[in-house]
Amino acid sequence: CTASNAPTVQNKTRLRFSGLKKYFTHEFVSEEIGFAKTDPRFFDVCFKTLSPIEKEETVMIGDSLTADVAGAVNYGIKTFWFNRGELGKTVPAGVTEVKKLVDIEKFL
Repeated sequence: CTASNAPTVQNKTRLRFSGLKKYFTHEFVSEEIGFAKTDPRFFDVCFKTLSPIEKEETVMIGDSLTADVAGAVNYGIKTFWFNRGELGKTVPAGVTEVKKLVDIEKFL
């Protein structure tokens, strides 16, 4: 699944042109859901749609500490921060920092 705060059209365009769309069964877009990813209600909608999948069976991978990581951590989802080279950022407790997406596999 994808979870995005980008406008719906932008999100769908990115997935289509990246060639990654085929790997996702669900696209959760805050504009369509009505809540940003930082709002627990965003994840409530996601998990209602994905039922019976539980948050304990899920991981969030994001490159924004504020838009991706904070909401997932507050909701109780295991979270990976994909650090694209930001220096001096404090990684929140319970978040795993990775610098290459392939590194996530060793944690799963």
